[in-house]
Amino acid sequence: MLLSGLVFPGLGHVVLKAYKRGIALMVITAVCFIIIIKTALQQVNTVIEKIQSEGGVIDLDSVTQAANQAVSSADQVTYNVLYFIMICCWLVGVIDAYRVGNAKDNKTSSAD
Repeated sequence: MLLSGLVFPGLGHVVLKAYKRGIALMVITAVCFIIIIKTALQQVNTVIEKIQSEGGVIDLDSVTQAANQAVSSADQVTYNVLYFIMICCWLVGVIDAYRVGNAKDNKTSSAD
């Protein structure tokens, strides 16, 4: 449970040998993370290009204005959906890893 909660969603499942669930959670979380990073880097490039086109003068107001123009409402919705999916994967990973681990412990203790 701690591996899924503190390190990466799905890692606890892999340790518990629930490979399909663990890999599914890991892939979903990794894809969401990659899309977030890619979108953020595109926005940073847009801000840098805007600042360079204005003569390269960097002050807080021009950076803030360029950043606000680079972020569209569609990007905000994308970020929110991806963050929601990542949080759901994290919660499912923690709760299900606890459930799977507890079932394996009960199975082991009843076999003794």
